[in-house]
Amino acid sequence: MSTHARVVFLLLTVAFAGVAFAQNFTVHCHWGATAPTAQPNSRNVISTPVVLNLRGTGSSSQVAFISYEKTSQLANDGEGVLRVMDAQCQELARFPDPACTVPPLQNAPNGFGGNPLLAPVSGLAAGDLDRDGIPEIVAVIGDGTNPHRQLAAFNLVGNCLAPRWVSADTLPVNDAIAPAAPAIAQLDRPGGSGLTVPWDHAEVIVDNKIYDSNGSRRFTAFSFQNYCGNAPCPRSRTAIAALLPGHVLPGIITGRGIYRSQGGTTWHMSFGPAVNIMSAMSNSGLTYPAVAELDGSSVGPEIVVVDTLQGPGGTLRGTLWVLRASGATLASTPISGAQCGGPPMIGNADGIAGPEIGVATCNAYTLYRYDSNSHTITPVWSRAISDLSGQTTSTLYNGPQGARIVYADEARLYILDGATGAIRQQIPNGSATAFEGPVVASFDTGHPAARCAMSKGRLVVAANDGSGGSIRGVRIFHDATGDIGNVGSCWNENAFHVTNVSTGAGLIPQFEAPSWVSASPARNTYRVQAWP
Repeated sequence: MSTHARVVFLLLTVAFAGVAFAQNFTVHCHWGATAPTAQPNSRNVISTPVVLNLRGTGSSSQVAFISYEKTSQLANDGEGVLRVMDAQCQELARFPDPACTVPPLQNAPNGFGGNPLLAPVSGLAAGDLDRDGIPEIVAVIGDGTNPHRQLAAFNLVGNCLAPRWVSADTLPVNDAIAPAAPAIAQLDRPGGSGLTVPWDHAEVIVDNKIYDSNGSRRFTAFSFQNYCGNAPCPRSRTAIAALLPGHVLPGIITGRGIYRSQGGTTWHMSFGPAVNIMSAMSNSGLTYPAVAELDGSSVGPEIVVVDTLQGPGGTLRGTLWVLRASGATLASTPISGAQCGGPPMIGNADGIAGPEIGVATCNAYTLYRYDSNSHTITPVWSRAISDLSGQTTSTLYNGPQGARIVYADEARLYILDGATGAIRQQIPNGSATAFEGPVVASFDTGHPAARCAMSKGRLVVAANDGSGGSIRGVRIFHDATGDIGNVGSCWNENAFHVTNVSTGAGLIPQFEAPSWVSASPARNTYRVQAWP
């Protein structure tokens, strides 16, 4: 650790009691402060909300989220209600809703149109899967009894959330997809054959499984496949897509493996067997990947992984890894105890050239820097937090006063100075915590077919009473000082990065620009809101 980093680290972990706050975030509105009309006891929220123009018309984004009633439901990851609200926290639609007709739908489980069946921990992904101008909201179904083997997609139509499709319950025995956050990406290329839907439709990625835009499962690599060398196939709670060097099509990166296509210019079921297993990782699915350019001497991008269970030499503790695009290890550092460590945030937080890596664990939020000369990872600063489950994530934005990191643990929402880690503001906000994080986005989209518009930013934060607090629901904050400034109007999934969605109405790019380039809008970031 450099002298500067060591000094900052010690200062931040010892002497924070008297920090002067500089931000002025106040509550703009609060969904859940009073009981909603439908499912009035379902007011807790534990997953990352999504922000997108869900109607595909007009000039405003909406917020979609999953509510649930009580903490005991989380163990089975079921009984969630899908809700959509506007920028004033007025509920626009929900599912299920007795006022909305649900026609018979193939593969729908019993009670689908009348009972809360969504998985609250898994969260949502939103995007225009079929390029019809109206985004779909994709969620995991989990009714508390079945093994959570299905996805469902919805469209916001008027004041109803209309189910578009439900995937078949045909996963292999003992396999499941919850709790895992869906992601959306376009994986095919023109000129291919054997596709059941047009090549320019997007796919849904969840865990180590891929579904077409119509809900048909295209691939699953479950836990006991022989083609993984008789070892558990790589899994991940937040799998991501990226076009890595030497690949013709985007690969699927889990926390401990890379699935790559062998289909030439067409993505086929043969995608799965080409697995590069990152042997240093644990076999657990409790892993979180991201991509960034961190090492100019390595063919990039690099893969950043938080593994919550296994460190170097097989020690049982959380570890932060920086890997080559091939999966080979460049560097690692222990971060906390077992099952501690959430999805990494990557961006330039301290103003020094190059990105940093922000990771929350059970007892600290730490900003790390990877040194490409020494192949080491060292802390820039660290802030004490309290999160027994230790797998939450954070968001970074760049305001007029510099970079700010937004993070919420079991009891508080923090606004942290990106350069020093100093607390600029802390606000009560309770949560039992899963792997969620706050969202920074604007709500004025302009024309829905235009790029995610830059306008006045807001902070969207979920809360629940699982840690003993009294705050439930989703709150939107604004900052009277204008420190957020103008930001993008899209945040469409847990693994959001600026280049993964093109327009305010959720158009998924056919050829996604690399998020690891330093030019605008990518800025070599992950889980970071765009700035000009």
